[in-house]
Amino acid sequence: MMHTIWNSGVIFLLGLLVLGCSQKEVRPTEMKVGMTYDEVESLMGKPDLINRGVNELHFTGSLVPEDADLDYKEAFATFFADSGFDRSWDSTQLFKQPELQNVASLMVVAWVFMSKVDTISGYRIVPKFESVSRTITRKRRVDIDGFLFTEAEALKSWGPAFRDFPNLKMLPATEVVKGWKLKRVDRPPYKILRPYTVLFDASSGRARSFDHHPLYIVQ
Repeated sequence: MMHTIWNSGVIFLLGLLVLGCSQKEVRPTEMKVGMTYDEVESLMGKPDLINRGVNELHFTGSLVPEDADLDYKEAFATFFADSGFDRSWDSTQLFKQPELQNVASLMVVAWVFMSKVDTISGYRIVPKFESVSRTITRKRRVDIDGFLFTEAEALKSWGPAFRDFPNLKMLPATEVVKGWKLKRVDRPPYKILRPYTVLFDASSGRARSFDHHPLYIVQ
């Protein structure tokens, strides 16, 4: 089902691109703020799309899964630090999902011209970890009322009598510790298509700005 939807979106987008190429050439250098709908149409022809509002690019989602355990979070933090990225928003966006959010739908009417499109290419960084375990051998420890001591420390403090304490727990000398190891790093690519767009003030019907705005993300 998702494959069909994706194919339909691509076919629709290709149709818009072909339609845009058949329109008269967009002349952005002749655009002026304050132009009416008719003035813009006489300059550049009819738009290929008319939308309410304008798209803004955002990077959303968590850097690590919400249900990740502490060891996984520590493994990700180690990878993040070792990868040479600082912790600013501009670097963390590499790990997040690019999304378009429509804003100002009540204030802006967008005329979209597909004959002049620029493309921004990028990729996400998706580290993949695998669960690992290892056995740690340490000096034998004892738990006395919730406090941990080595067996030698307990003998030094209380002598052999400590073995008769009622709240004593002898802990095993070996312990299996689980953690996470980096298996691979995926870099799924994406492209952001930004056609030339004229934004009109919805109340006055006059052009307020004109530039390339994101319309579609191909992943």
